[in-house]
Amino acid sequence: MTADLRGRDTGRLCVVLRAHRAWLEEQEEGCRADLSGARLEGAELESAQLSGAILTGASLRGARLAGADLSGAVLDRADLRDASLEGADLSGASLNATRLDGAMMAGASLVEGHLSQVSLRRASLGRARLVEARLEGCNFERALLVEAGLHQVQALDCCFFEADFREAKLLGARLINCRFDNATGEGAVFSGARLESCEFRLAVFRRCNFHRVRASGLHCFRSDFAGSNFEDAELNGVDLATADLRGSRFGGASLLTTDLRNANLLSCRGLTSQQLMQARTDPGTVLPSGASGPYLRGSGDEQPNRNSR
Repeated sequence: MTADLRGRDTGRLCVVLRAHRAWLEEQEEGCRADLSGARLEGAELESAQLSGAILTGASLRGARLAGADLSGAVLDRADLRDASLEGADLSGASLNATRLDGAMMAGASLVEGHLSQVSLRRASLGRARLVEARLEGCNFERALLVEAGLHQVQALDCCFFEADFREAKLLGARLINCRFDNATGEGAVFSGARLESCEFRLAVFRRCNFHRVRASGLHCFRSDFAGSNFEDAELNGVDLATADLRGSRFGGASLLTTDLRNANLLSCRGLTSQQLMQARTDPGTVLPSGASGPYLRGSGDEQPNRNSR
């Protein structure tokens, strides 16, 4: 298919789509759709059957692809800015250097997708499914990931500046060298996740579930984790200095050399004298009892002050 195909050339586009459907059905007259470099800005492709299609370098800016089947499609270097992809199936699709800025992808499936150097700035991914997806060098700045499913996702060198993770599920995720500056995520679930060399600066992740999280090289500057569950988490050497941890639970957590200087631990539950002796506290630390640190063995300040907020 020549690269000068345009969204308005509906006749030729319909021929391509019919031939592709026949190819999927293994009919003799079928032909796999190759729309590499095609110009399909604003094309009407709702519920289109494009599974396995080749769309390398195609321009689909503003295209309407809600409910489309793009599973296993090749979308490398494609331009899908501001496209409508609500409920679309992109599972197993190849997205390398793809542009999805401002795309509307609520309920879309990216299960087992491979996204490398993809730009998703301001993309709307509410309730999207990225289960077992691989994300490398992707930009999710200001993206909406509310209630998104990111179970077992592997993310490397990704930017989540100001992203919204409210009620998102990241069970068993592995996040390496990712940045969450000014991100929000109240009620997000990170149970069993691994956080390696990640940064949370001025982030707000209140009432989140970090049960059994394994963290290393994690830095959290002035971030708010109030009311969260850190039970059985491995937080050895983690930088939680200046973090707001009020009312959080730490039963069974490992806090060897964890930096809690200037952190707010007011009314935290499950902390033991041994945990606080192993961690780093200072006069700026607010201990569970409400007293100022550093923590002293035998002081009883590991007991929460239930009358304080």
